[in-house]
Amino acid sequence: MIKKEIAKVRDRLDAWLWRRERLGVDVDGKSTRIVRMAKSDTGAPSVAAYGDLDIDLIHSNEAERQRFKLAAKQLGEGLQRIAMNVEHPSLRIRKMNFAKMPEQDLLEAIRWNFREHIEGPMEKYVVGYTPLEGDEVERISIVAYGMTSEAIEEYTNVVKSVGYKPISLEPTATALLASMDVNGLLEDGQRHVCVIFGYNTTLFSVMQRGSLLFCRPLPGVNNEALARLIMRNLNIDAQKAYQAIDAWMGKAAEGEPSSEELMKKLDTTVGHFFSQMVIEMQRSIDAFCIMYSVEHVDAIHLCGMGVLYPGMVEHVGSTLGVQTSVFNPFERVMDPAAQTEEVRRVAPLYAVAVGLAIP
Repeated sequence: MIKKEIAKVRDRLDAWLWRRERLGVDVDGKSTRIVRMAKSDTGAPSVAAYGDLDIDLIHSNEAERQRFKLAAKQLGEGLQRIAMNVEHPSLRIRKMNFAKMPEQDLLEAIRWNFREHIEGPMEKYVVGYTPLEGDEVERISIVAYGMTSEAIEEYTNVVKSVGYKPISLEPTATALLASMDVNGLLEDGQRHVCVIFGYNTTLFSVMQRGSLLFCRPLPGVNNEALARLIMRNLNIDAQKAYQAIDAWMGKAAEGEPSSEELMKKLDTTVGHFFSQMVIEMQRSIDAFCIMYSVEHVDAIHLCGMGVLYPGMVEHVGSTLGVQTSVFNPFERVMDPAAQTEEVRRVAPLYAVAVGLAIP
């Protein structure tokens, strides 16, 4: 009888936890991606639905917000909670070391440590942290996060404007950490680099045993920067530059063939862009190794729209001499039978949304 009652309590608790399901919404420049997770037969999270929209939800108009509402309703099946990533200019992520102290004092110490990196009053800076393994008896090592309260309010209002409740606003790096972790990539204790190549931001992160150790954006390395480089080198406007990128990626619409000369010039430009990318990645690896007094990283995982660039994965691996692979965030959270060739091709685009959607 007691065992039955305990089982009932567990079932109710489990049901309550899964009522906290949320839609993971990743806003990446001009694209917004949505993922909904459900509980599998084993109780583990499993991808139940996903989709994308060619809109920038942060700067959307009324028509675009209505499109989002319709897509979220179809994918969410009644869910009203949203977890969204934040990539605001005021966002800061730093490794810090302190003497052990009460929680409130620690948060105040974090604010003071951020003072040289922020503008405006520190009192309006919202901070948080995650502890790192290997603390000393009297000291604590953490990765601290901070962002202005105005930025948080801005993102909160965006979610509310589409009729949803913001349950979580997370840095892209911590969403990636959750995505990597749920797919079992951090279980070996090695130092894993995850690089997400986005529309206007590319983020370099290092993770180990479920902890985010290091995070740095790669300056001048993103889809928008590539388009600007093409515009300058090929002397064409923005529309033609993005069409050239689509043609290079094999997505050119029928009836819009690209000239052989244009594609040849594009190859040269892309080569320069790839070189800049690996230079910034090597700088990031060096900075991490110096900060943690280690000699190397063990593996590189690439995700985001950049993995669709022909030859990018191979170029990174061969140039940096580190084992490099494409990160498939659906690997362990989607039925293998559902992972068709097309699903696996687009899966790296959903790495952030998967991490956000995990209850």
